[in-house]
Amino acid sequence: MTTGWVARRMTHEIAVHRIDAQRTAGPGAVTPIASPLAVDGIDELLDVFVGPSNPASPGRAMAADKVETTNSPKASSDPVLQITTPEAQWTLAIGQTAVPTDRRPDLTLMASAGAALLTLWGREAEVTWQGDMTVLGAWWALPAFGF
Repeated sequence: MTTGWVARRMTHEIAVHRIDAQRTAGPGAVTPIASPLAVDGIDELLDVFVGPSNPASPGRAMAADKVETTNSPKASSDPVLQITTPEAQWTLAIGQTAVPTDRRPDLTLMASAGAALLTLWGREAEVTWQGDMTVLGAWWALPAFGF
């Protein structure tokens, strides 16, 4: 890990926890996470926590726009979560890891990038869900969320 990696990690950590802190002051105190930072935060979450940088899932997943889709037989039966923001879209088959796929989603999260990032980290945010909500159980069962 480089100093750049640590700076990126801390920036995302602070962005999410800043919202936590602002919420204690009331809804009017919350300022949104800038879209480019939030998109990068989602990329990081999909890479570091549910992807190849997570020791529990070496080499298996990455942000959807940075990796070829997989045709793994196991991935074909896993539920598919799609994350859609105005700036980017990620479609992931969720098994032991979150693997980019081109399959049709079972559940779609639609939101601003900041709201999507907060939701993926288990914070309340203004999002729209479409599809099978049981897919969230597969998301929260990923090894990244067992810490």
